[in-house]
Amino acid sequence: MKHRLLMIASCLVPGLIAACGGGGGSAGNPASGGTGGTVAAAIDKYVGTWSACIADTSTTSHQESLTIARSTDASANFTMTDVRFAGTTCSGSVLATSTQTGTLVLTGTKTIGTDTVDEAIISAGSNAPQQQVLLVKGTAPAALTTGVSASDGGPVDANGYPTTLGTTALIKQAGTGVTATVTIDKYVGSWAACIPNGSGTGSHLETIAVAKTGDTSGTFTLTRLDYAIAGCTGTATTSTSSGTLQFTGTKTIGADTVDEAIQTEGTNPPEKQVFLVKDTAPVTLTTGVLASDGGPVDANGYPTTLDNHPLTKQ
Repeated sequence: MKHRLLMIASCLVPGLIAACGGGGGSAGNPASGGTGGTVAAAIDKYVGTWSACIADTSTTSHQESLTIARSTDASANFTMTDVRFAGTTCSGSVLATSTQTGTLVLTGTKTIGTDTVDEAIISAGSNAPQQQVLLVKGTAPAALTTGVSASDGGPVDANGYPTTLGTTALIKQAGTGVTATVTIDKYVGSWAACIPNGSGTGSHLETIAVAKTGDTSGTFTLTRLDYAIAGCTGTATTSTSSGTLQFTGTKTIGADTVDEAIQTEGTNPPEKQVFLVKDTAPVTLTTGVLASDGGPVDANGYPTTLDNHPLTKQ
């Protein structure tokens, strides 16, 4: 399923343009939107290029890139480009490319959960203006999250602004106002480990191959060989999956500084994960215990504990 980061993203998919034109009439005069608050955030934090690779199905994906240019203290122009691929990691054959331009005007602020978000009016092409919420979090690089708009089935408040945030973030790209402190280079390569199964019987050999796609992003292929006995020997059954990594920042777990990342795998919802490379002999890669595996997470959804089965660089 496609994760629409902006309400305009669906307008970039061939065949859905007409759907984006409807539903906006209820806003009345949207330029007067907001909830009566003063615009607290300048447009400057949004200026730059933001991008993410998103899996659509088990065989396709798309790369969304959003470039925002400042117009005034509270408004900007944007260009949204959507490139669809035949593979799940935004590589391989290009199926289609679409571009949309428009404007955004900040109108106020409100709270969603513990986050203060900016309310905005988005205008794109000939489509009716729509209300949206925007949230920038983190540094080096920053992550931009948008609301689940009414046109995508999300709930809205009395003024028409989304009340929930999407699960996928666009990451600010290096060279557009930020300096990335987390780089992909140390993760590039192949990592493997023989891991005992939690049931106490059997084992599995995990191999992760990571490739660089940008300064703070990459793709990975995970191969798992399952064995009936310990030691990863004998007859095995094999499974393979692939996905993307987008590093978003760093934090501390115990005495270690780990890298935070948004991880997508196949058609599963994106998950927040942490990674730790230790320059030992040999070099090892340790990941966090995901929330989906029962691990505890911090206020931002990133794991707070590390797995006790590191992988070794091959």
